[in-house]
Amino acid sequence: MKNIFKTQEGVVAFTGLLIVVPNKLQWLLILVLGINFFYHVFFRNHRISIRTLAVFSIPFLIFAIGLTHLNPNDLKFLQRALPFFIYSLFLTPFINYKASHKSILREKFFMFFVFSSLAFIVIAYLNFLFNKKEWWGDFYDSETLRNSIRYIPDIELDPIYVSFYFSVALIFTLELYFTKRKVIYLFSAFLFTVFILILSNKMAIFSLLIISILVLLKRIRLKKRFYILILIPFLLFTLNNRRFKELITNDTYSGILNSNNSTSIRLALLKSSLATVPENYLFGCGFAATKQKVSYVFIHRFNGDREYNTHNQFMGILIATGVLGLLLFIYYFWFVLKIANSSKDHVFMYVVIIIIMNLITENMLERQFGVYLISHLVTFLGYLNLAKINEKENIDNRNKLLSRG
Repeated sequence: MKNIFKTQEGVVAFTGLLIVVPNKLQWLLILVLGINFFYHVFFRNHRISIRTLAVFSIPFLIFAIGLTHLNPNDLKFLQRALPFFIYSLFLTPFINYKASHKSILREKFFMFFVFSSLAFIVIAYLNFLFNKKEWWGDFYDSETLRNSIRYIPDIELDPIYVSFYFSVALIFTLELYFTKRKVIYLFSAFLFTVFILILSNKMAIFSLLIISILVLLKRIRLKKRFYILILIPFLLFTLNNRRFKELITNDTYSGILNSNNSTSIRLALLKSSLATVPENYLFGCGFAATKQKVSYVFIHRFNGDREYNTHNQFMGILIATGVLGLLLFIYYFWFVLKIANSSKDHVFMYVVIIIIMNLITENMLERQFGVYLISHLVTFLGYLNLAKINEKENIDNRNKLLSRG
């Protein structure tokens, strides 16, 4: 049994390296989980809960609903969402572990998630220094480094997704610091914070600020002046950052699209999406058609320069699948938040909140990395917490039987 558990630790550790795994090799993560799953099915009589599998596969089901419009282009959206079903199936063995084992697996995953984040920072700076593109040359500012991340060989991630990954990594790092009290985790938290600020993704920074305060409120009793000290550097950074200045300039809210202003673009896309909802809120129009319809309004009403998706996953699902898909999506997050609350796992709850906040400004489930990351985080942490809840319920039931006896 001990050797088997050590194998599980290795499986969990490997899946925590997602951000540094080349795009073409990310299937290896699923392969490792698949081998582990079939081992448990054939050699350890592992049983699968159909209800649990169905609930954690809801995002995959939502993209399957998009196929009802018989648009062949919707098939690629379903294929991209397949990891939600695969992870929901292949991670089921972790539901059956004891709470003591669960805490070890959880910690191991956090550690390797943090390690991969540190490794990515090194890779990003090496790429910036030695893989220079003509358009940035020797010039340097935060935007230059931010954009260079797109050109890391074989990884090539959008900075928005990297910001999201590091927001989660920071939460894991703080949890490890408060439990282990090792300086390396505090130093890592500082590095991750600086890196997130350099990437300058507004929602990632905003969600991070909120979650960081929640973590401090939970872990440390600080006086009000300490929270003010935390807010001061944040405000100084935002007031001097071009992307945050967009939020307070009149030009952003003038109603005239500024293609060099990301907030202006998002506002125009929100208005375009809202204009598309009335004719699609009942049955939807499919995911491929959603981008076309929203972009048509964006280009013809707001003089947009090219096609965009909705930049809001909830809005995108409503237009693509109608109110049924949106209700399923909301239920999915309500269910996992309920699990986090029942098991009193604040870290899991913080991660889910960060996911929801980022889905409000990005279609994160319409890129493969976003699907891999979100499906794995929610399913793995969700299953570990189900293991904890199930064990508690079994103990309570046993105590009731003993008291009756």
